Amino acid sequence: MISEHGEVKYHEMLERLDDPDKITYTQRTLIPNFLDMAVSPTQPSPKSRGLLEVKEE
Repeated sequence: MISEHGEVKYHEMLERLDDPDKITYTQRTLIPNFLDMAVSPTQPSPKSRGLLEVKEE
């Protein structure tokens, strides 16, 4: 990470690990999207087809 983005970005990332909003965003958005892409890389994800709805609390 440091070689690609620098030490400042690395430290910013570490500080954000304690932010509950960032963790919630990761759990609701990034992880599901990553898993969708990993499971079926040649097919559109359920979310992109409008079949998956992300609920806000």
